[in-house]
Amino acid sequence: MINYTPQGQLSLDLFEHPFEKELDKENRWVKLASIVPWDELATIYCQNLKGSSGRKTVDVRLVLGALIVKHKLKLDDRGTVEMIQENMYIQYFCGYQSFSPKRPFDPSLFVDVRKRLGNKEFDAFNKTVIESSEGIKPKRTRIITQSGQRGNKSDGNNRPQEGAKSNKGSLKLDATIADQEITYPTDLKLLNSSREELERLAYLMHEHVGEGDKPRLYKRVARKAYLNIAKKKNKVPKLIRKGIKAQLQFIRRDLKVVDELYGTIKERGMEKLLIEKRDRQLIATIHKVYGQQSTMYKNNVRSHPDRIVNLYQPWVRPMP
Repeated sequence: MINYTPQGQLSLDLFEHPFEKELDKENRWVKLASIVPWDELATIYCQNLKGSSGRKTVDVRLVLGALIVKHKLKLDDRGTVEMIQENMYIQYFCGYQSFSPKRPFDPSLFVDVRKRLGNKEFDAFNKTVIESSEGIKPKRTRIITQSGQRGNKSDGNNRPQEGAKSNKGSLKLDATIADQEITYPTDLKLLNSSREELERLAYLMHEHVGEGDKPRLYKRVARKAYLNIAKKKNKVPKLIRKGIKAQLQFIRRDLKVVDELYGTIKERGMEKLLIEKRDRQLIATIHKVYGQQSTMYKNNVRSHPDRIVNLYQPWVRPMP
């Protein structure tokens, strides 16, 4: 069952609190509550919820408000719950009808919310908030003209008045850093993932070809060599270099096997039918990874131009 407080049912004058003094209508949370498109955000959030069965959810307005408070104030999950519990303005922002000293919900709810909100829903959230913010008219400001007279810089339609200087040029924005959902990149981990994918592809292609014995890839030996280093608490550079050398040797042999099998499938003209596009891209990426890691190992360096740090998102580049 979906539990949601509509935006039209809330009024600051009717908000009940244990203090005789009225709440400040100029408070930032009060102003923000009137700007946020709650009904549209609730519609997006409820797309993955069942409205006819199950236990009642926590008030959707409360969940949406908690997410905004969390990111606006840069708080962790527990800090957000405590902030809502202690601040009456934030409680009004989150849809409370009256002040309550109790915790709004358990902090673990944020984990379920993050799982429920995928990339599609999150993009819809951003689009809705941006569209609502663009509809806010800027305040009228005054400027001093060259003749020394005061004039309005812009009117309600955001058009320059006579005597005001017009805007020139263009504004360029660049996102230099963007978060990516990848594991912490290490050379040994990247090579191990490449080896495991090559082993999977080799066995898959052998089933499609159906000729000869199953390729011998020493899968257990390679896995054990990786774990002997990955499980160590203190990894000295000499040990890591030894592990990288071993994984490069395993990958070189596996690449040879995969290329031979893939060549046989291509000769039959069935690579697009038997091998998925994702796997074909993986093979090309692993070749690049092997070339970069081999060069770095031979030159004993830790950097490479356009270095790949994730096998499944090869376009990601690290920012030191």
